[in-house]
Amino acid sequence: MGELSRPQLRVVTEADAAPDVLARWGLWMEGRGHTEKTITERLRVIRQISRETGVHPLAFDTDTLTGWQARLPSQSTRVTYHRTVVAFHLWLLRTGKRPDDPSIDVPRPMERRRKKLPATTEGVARLLASRRYYRTTRGMILLACYQGFRCCEIARMDSALIDRDNRTVEVLRKGMKVEHVPLHPVIERWAEHYPEPGPWFPSPRRGGTVSPTSVSRQISEAMDRCDVRGTAHSLRRWFATTLVGAGVDLITVQELLGHEQLATTQAYVSTNSAAMRDAVLRLPDLTGGHL
Repeated sequence: MGELSRPQLRVVTEADAAPDVLARWGLWMEGRGHTEKTITERLRVIRQISRETGVHPLAFDTDTLTGWQARLPSQSTRVTYHRTVVAFHLWLLRTGKRPDDPSIDVPRPMERRRKKLPATTEGVARLLASRRYYRTTRGMILLACYQGFRCCEIARMDSALIDRDNRTVEVLRKGMKVEHVPLHPVIERWAEHYPEPGPWFPSPRRGGTVSPTSVSRQISEAMDRCDVRGTAHSLRRWFATTLVGAGVDLITVQELLGHEQLATTQAYVSTNSAAMRDAVLRLPDLTGGHL
């Protein structure tokens, strides 16, 4: 029996490759329920690799991808872009657009996890007491603080999603998963400012609701004006940290945040210095005063 030769990947040129491969991937991601921001950024990364290496996206090989990844400016960028490369080639493999996956042998960057801090309670109080931003932005801030919503969930907020009898609000999570979470009394009162039914944050220019990016920008700008450190996501972390500090168990907080993994919730929660000091002081002094 003759020796089997390894199948060689035919170099795909711009002329013979499907010109709409990225458009098709974008449509697939949209069907999966990925956010507009995620889709746009992933497509941008693949175009960037192709432009900087001179290789068509359907013809990337392991050496090309490894060399390009090594030239990236920071470790966090390598981690993020590596995930995009893996997701793209997994889609190509699943849909039969490539017979192999060159990303398998691209070194996975070491991920240095750093816990991002939540907004402080003092900062949130200062933000809510201020009137240095529009009322529309205030609604976004309240949803982040009292419902723990992501920017994409805030953007979709509509009075029709509120069930006043059961005091719940419907939220569309990542992966197009619909959940009903308890409605905070602050949000229940704030809902009186909006028509029923109707979107809270319409965008005449877009013909629908504002984008998640717009929500993030408006909240961040308001925080800057009020000298509150952090971003829109810092308010979501404040939501999680404050609940845990009040004695709510992590599993419940995980459900309220809509996280698939408990580890993700743990990364959101920050223990303040006062709580850490109280914990240390609980250790008994067993030295008997002899040091």
